[in-house]
Amino acid sequence: MELQINHLIKQYECSPHNQKKGREQTFVLKNVNFAVQSGELIGITGISGSGKSTLLGIIGGFLKPSGGLIQLDGDDIGGFSETKLAIFHRNRIGYIPQGIEVLANLTVIENTAISDSFVQHNDRKNTGENRAREVLEMVGIAKLAGEYPDVLSGGEKRRVAIARALYRDPDIILADEPTNDLDRENSVLLINLFRKLVKDGKIIILATHDNENLDSCDAVYRLDDGKIFRMKPFESMVLDETSNPIESR
Repeated sequence: MELQINHLIKQYECSPHNQKKGREQTFVLKNVNFAVQSGELIGITGISGSGKSTLLGIIGGFLKPSGGLIQLDGDDIGGFSETKLAIFHRNRIGYIPQGIEVLANLTVIENTAISDSFVQHNDRKNTGENRAREVLEMVGIAKLAGEYPDVLSGGEKRRVAIARALYRDPDIILADEPTNDLDRENSVLLINLFRKLVKDGKIIILATHDNENLDSCDAVYRLDDGKIFRMKPFESMVLDETSNPIESR
């Protein structure tokens, strides 16, 4: 499995106020190129507002690029029909959002298996209560399966969102600051889980400010002014403005 990001561009129209000042468009991503193979954990870093979340959203097919291609084994994700894109989201993408997103009226295990509500019964492969309990065990909150979100801590809610992303055993996991709200012990456990998943052939793309998380990645890229830079080995480069990054081809 190979995921290729080719000449990716994302731009937004400026507000009327800024257009009066001569600014018609704002470029969030400018000619971004990189590739990820099965079994790789890739880190994306950069200051807040540098486009990390936007990049993950486009890779997952949740946002449309302004230009360029996202290809999975040669298939252009941007060219998928609505039906094909829905199947892609359901079966191949696990998305961990930056915020804490759980449904207050559902228990932990119901939140974890929420995707079953949107698919036909015969499409629920390797899912159900046993699978939900399995992924809750992976993230260390199996004992909370029957609880409602109002009794959970921020870190526990975060782990519900992670379990939900893993529930359908996706090929690609897009994790946007996944260790937010987690203490160091649980952050380490999560990164160790990610390392195990990539050994099983998954692709994981991790957007993070956390240097210790980046240290566990197979490769690290930095977004800066819309451009992406491939970094040197972690110890010599992360968020070091004196480093000499190599711009990706």
